[in-house]
Amino acid sequence: AGGRLCGDRTMGGDDVAGRICPEDVVCLTSDPSTPGMVCCVGEDTDNSSPPTAHVYWLREHDNDRMEHIADLTILDRALLHGDTVIHKKRKGLVTATSMLVDIRYADGTVVTDVDTRRLRHLQPFRQGNWVVTEGWLGRVISCRDHVTVQFEEDGSQCLVTAASNGELVAAQKMYERSPFFPSMAVKAGANFSFASAEWIKGSHNNQKRGIIASTAPAEVVVAWIAALHGSSANPPNPSSDPSSLILLNHFGHTWWRLGDRTIHQREDGADRDDIYNCCEIVGTRTTVDVRYLDGSVARGLAAVETIMFNPGPHEFYPGDLICDKDPTDGDRSSVSVVISADERTRMVTVQRLPGRGEEG
Repeated sequence: AGGRLCGDRTMGGDDVAGRICPEDVVCLTSDPSTPGMVCCVGEDTDNSSPPTAHVYWLREHDNDRMEHIADLTILDRALLHGDTVIHKKRKGLVTATSMLVDIRYADGTVVTDVDTRRLRHLQPFRQGNWVVTEGWLGRVISCRDHVTVQFEEDGSQCLVTAASNGELVAAQKMYERSPFFPSMAVKAGANFSFASAEWIKGSHNNQKRGIIASTAPAEVVVAWIAALHGSSANPPNPSSDPSSLILLNHFGHTWWRLGDRTIHQREDGADRDDIYNCCEIVGTRTTVDVRYLDGSVARGLAAVETIMFNPGPHEFYPGDLICDKDPTDGDRSSVSVVISADERTRMVTVQRLPGRGEEG
């Protein structure tokens, strides 16, 4: 996350909190009612033209545009645990993240300030997530879903397996590149018929169009990276059954972005299906705790008050584990943890960790 390039909204470069970064939530200063998410920031190398940002707007039409950065206002910033940031000219490390979101249901109902810990991920096995099985640690490359389609004419339902769901087509053009979600209208592609699906309720009656009732992970492709001592030398199969995987999702409540679909139980008390409870995130507000280089901590900062940056190769932050680069005795097994750092003097305060056989 620390590698995301930021562009300067103020052109002068002094207001670090005014710089645009990828995944920022923004609006046009002239139209604050329509949010969008920055995909990438253009580099203005010769200063011959105003810098631009590629923005996906949360609207049905004309939603993919290049905008002048000077015309944008930052509404929120996506920060993750471990990001390096600058806040009021002080460098630090994000140690905690909290998010509140506004959600909108299919019937137009909007609920504001929902804690993301109350949301359910439709696709928990996202690309890049870490998983564990059989003593091996791996990273998710992709995931395919089984999709249950419901037909409004008679309430019949069929299961379109992961092997076939690529033949389903979004009925609305704006969702052509969207992952499947409950309440999404779909139709059979040119080379697919619902007759070949597994019918759960009712039967095929030449149905052409339906809505997604639910989705479920069916196959997860994982790149296996490392194994615990004593585990098999042979990694598990890259194609894994989701039920065999343990998802490392301690920070799952921070994985939300503008436009994501989620399941949130409505407050009317009705225990209904995913179609009724599926909603879209239409606004985000992120706060973070930051541990500065000197070891002090600021809590509950608005993420928009910070800017991300790439630390240099010789910068150390509180919590980093280090060892001597060239130990006099040739032993690099001695490990210390950084307590604080002084950027001006390039000195750090460390605490040595006990080695094997030593008392803490």
